[in-house]
Amino acid sequence: MRLILGPEKSAINALRELHGQGEVRRITVLVAWARIAGVAYFLDMLGADSTKVHIVIGMAGAGTSAEALSYLRAHCGSVHLFHKHHRQTFHPKVYCFDGVGNPPDTARVLVGSSNLTGGGLFANFEASLRATLTPAAVDKDKQAWQSIVEAYDHLVASPFAEAIVSDERIQVLLEERYLSTEKSLRRRGRGDGEGAAKGSARRGKPEAPPPPLAVPKLPPPTKVFVDPTAASKPISPKAATSAASPTVLTAAPAPAFVADGTFFVRTLTANDVAKALGAQVGTFEPDLGIMARDQLPEFWGWPDKFKTVIHTKPREEWAARAIVFSTTRPAGVEIELMIWFREARLKTDDDPRPHAAEFRLRPGPKATFQSVLPAGFGVTSLVIIERLGNSEAYDFRLRIITQGEPEYDDYQSYLTTTRPGHRFGYGPDDTEG
Repeated sequence: MRLILGPEKSAINALRELHGQGEVRRITVLVAWARIAGVAYFLDMLGADSTKVHIVIGMAGAGTSAEALSYLRAHCGSVHLFHKHHRQTFHPKVYCFDGVGNPPDTARVLVGSSNLTGGGLFANFEASLRATLTPAAVDKDKQAWQSIVEAYDHLVASPFAEAIVSDERIQVLLEERYLSTEKSLRRRGRGDGEGAAKGSARRGKPEAPPPPLAVPKLPPPTKVFVDPTAASKPISPKAATSAASPTVLTAAPAPAFVADGTFFVRTLTANDVAKALGAQVGTFEPDLGIMARDQLPEFWGWPDKFKTVIHTKPREEWAARAIVFSTTRPAGVEIELMIWFREARLKTDDDPRPHAAEFRLRPGPKATFQSVLPAGFGVTSLVIIERLGNSEAYDFRLRIITQGEPEYDDYQSYLTTTRPGHRFGYGPDDTEG
């Protein structure tokens, strides 16, 4: 018997090892919640053995998704939901792989804190004890195994348990608000996250994202679930700000953006660094690129937050409110974050050079931004940009981190796209509990 602690030693890897230790006759699972990412990991790990799974799942707080339940119903031997009272939570996390025989030659067990979710199996700090029992040979192991069997039998025989045999029943439970859709659970997580303390911004400690979820692909769903109770948040536009001198031609409405925990991370070019430090003439305004913008346009408020403004050439601008942090300024400094787009321009008689389309950001005032740059700022530094919710005082939170800071490697792992001179990527939009 030994303890595993995620995410370094994840529950899904432990389950994979237990499953691979020998033939499996039956798999017993008791969990509080199931989400689609966790189910994808679990079914991918089991393969054809998924039909040997007999699972009891809780649904307290509507924390289990209809989509996850539907996949389990379609691929497992039996699925039961358990719910007794809204003030009493069904909260076990037990996974047991029975070998051959009755009692089995082996029973490989994982018991701890890992739900059948992406966070529980892979990304979170979860603790579990894993053990290999030999019920057929050792009496105390037989008693331990029998206690798992008896717990399962007791639960499924309870009047508070319900066998799930159809997607139609899942839809009814969704409409009665015992379940949620994946979309509504993500929305709930966003709302919870907006009010939470954010690392160095409020408690003087570093903060780093979870490891990226590489969720296995699932077959097409047997049903697409619609939550009739889900209501969109009312639109609450913010007043846009701009410099007094430019001429504003058009203004677009600004629908509400719901912050979802997603962040953008980018490396810097040598040219970016030199301009930021004031070692080179020019303005520090890195080109984010059209590719980065179009991967998640709503993150940048594109196009709804932008106004057409005339400078030397017309461009689309959003003067966003932001706060920037670093080890130099851990309490943060308020800045304006000008985000702008200019279309590609062909060469003309006045300007013989063609110009590619630009999507840039410029933090300012320049001296204020420079005061935040940490020691060691350079081409290996990372800029992390987090979009905030409409209820917050700022539109964006920026962090400048340098190599060697404790969260550096975590953020660096999200640099998934390589462009000429820099790399970028987006962080998770849903951590799953």
